[in-house]
Amino acid sequence: MEPIRTYEDIGREIRKLRRSRKLTGAELGKRAKISQSKISKIENGAIRLEPKDTSCILDILECPQIIRQQIFAVFELDSHILEYRYRAIRDEPHAVYKRESTTQFLRCFTFNVPPVLLQTALYHEAQLASLKLHKDEISQMMAETVQRQDLLWEPSHSFHFLMTEIALYTAFDRRVQIGQLDRLYRICGLRRVKLGIIPLKSGLLATENTNFVVYDNKNVRIMTPDRELSSDDPEDVAEHVKIFTALSRKAHYDNEAQSLITNAITYFT
Repeated sequence: MEPIRTYEDIGREIRKLRRSRKLTGAELGKRAKISQSKISKIENGAIRLEPKDTSCILDILECPQIIRQQIFAVFELDSHILEYRYRAIRDEPHAVYKRESTTQFLRCFTFNVPPVLLQTALYHEAQLASLKLHKDEISQMMAETVQRQDLLWEPSHSFHFLMTEIALYTAFDRRVQIGQLDRLYRICGLRRVKLGIIPLKSGLLATENTNFVVYDNKNVRIMTPDRELSSDDPEDVAEHVKIFTALSRKAHYDNEAQSLITNAITYFT
């Protein structure tokens, strides 16, 4: 048995137990009264577990005592950590471009900032600077982003971006923000790029407040404050496609999206 030291390890064990009991994520979620989306995030280590939820899940899965003890030892250790340090996580150079360049249909949901592929150079630079990165790292990442954004114009790729109205107001500088909003306004007319903005009054799904990207129907990447998680599991991918579809129904597109952007431009002008 592999050691259990982290929330990712706990998620791995829960997934193994669920599969050994021949349960789907939806079936486990129903029995535990937890959404399938949350089960998926638990199994990928994307959220920090509550002991009560964990105990319920382990009971349903008839978890062996030795595994249960190791899992709750992680909670005990975590309770003694007084400070949780966030850190920026990124792929090796050009890894994101390689992944995106081999993707024909990319779906991306962002909660609090515009997607990187749609950011202006000045906005992206300001965002990277806010992460306290070294100037050499910023320069390298800026160059990679320009290469990635070239994919927006290639006929073999199509994109569907969703962002909340909140992201229109995440500003690092007023003038930079106006330039970013103008970029988003013009993007609404691109042929292979679909941009949806979810108004505040529409609300979000109760289960979704993390950024994620679905590459074709093969892989999902989930971005949390301190880590980036990846899964090729068909259940995880299907669940996030389902979430994305539900969010897209709440979004405004084309003229309605431009109206929301215009309101934000007026606010910063």
